This record gives sequence, structure tokens and C-alpha cells, in this order.
Amino acid sequence: MVDYVMLAVFSMLLTGISDFLYKRARIKRAAPELFLAFQAVFFNATVLTFVVFSGSLDISAVTIFFGVVCAFLGYFSIYLFLKSLGEGYASINVPIYRLGFIMTAIMAIVFLHEAATFGKFLAVTMYHNCKFHLGINVGLFLQKKLKWTNS
Repeated sequence: MVDYVMLAVFSMLLTGISDFLYKRARIKRAAPELFLAFQAVFFNATVLTFVVFSGSLDISAVTIFFGVVCAFLGYFSIYLFLKSLGEGYASINVPIYRLGFIMTAIMAIVFLHEAATFGKFLAVTMYHNCKFHLGINVGLFLQKKLKWTNS
């Protein structure tokens, strides 16, 4: 039996490593446009390998439509994220970028009619609390940095 929570945890770990490597690439001055193009070559090769070994290639209109829409959204999301890591701090930009799961949860409740449980409400509340405190801390950090440069 598949433990879906463990799959999500493993995904989280891989995403964290990936975000760290994104920042390392930007520190080394990798251009986001070229980095994403190069990354896409290996991503597509990996996907094609999985398709070959899956034994079936079932492409429907739904697959094409959502594949195209998600590809555009994903590309521009990662592109903007990489741009933000160019001069920004990973410790600030990565948590902001990864809080997109809250948008997913809210849209799932509103549009897919998933249950609005206490845990989900608590998660959204904690998200807004984190966003508020992160915003205050970023503002104070920038304010101190500007004072240093103006001195």
C-alpha cells in the first residue's frame, strides 16, 4: 500500500534540495532563461523514460489542456523565483515562493468543494501569521540595510 503522506514528505525534501541548488546556480550567475531551458531538456528526458517504462501512452484532451496551462504557469513561476534568487536571500524568497500551497488549499476548498476542516483553517491562519511576521522582518532588515548604505 502506498503511503501518500510519506510521498509528500519525500517530495518536500527533494523540493528543498532543488531550491537550495537553484540558489547555488544563481550565486554562480546562471541566467534563469538558460538555466530553465537546460533543466527542461533533462526534465523531458526523465519524463519520456518514465512514459516508456510505464507501458502506456494515453493522451487525452484533458491531459493536453491542463499540461499546457500548468507548463506555462510552472515555467513563469520558476522563472520569477529564479530571478528573485539572483540578488535576494534564499531564506526569505524560498519560504514566500513555497507558500503557494496555501493558494492550492484555498482553491481546492472553494472550487473543488473539499472539506474546510479545522486543520486547514489553522494552516491558512498560520500562513497569514507567517506572512505578516516575515513581512515585518523583511521590512526591518531592509530598513537597517538602507541605513548602512546611507551612512
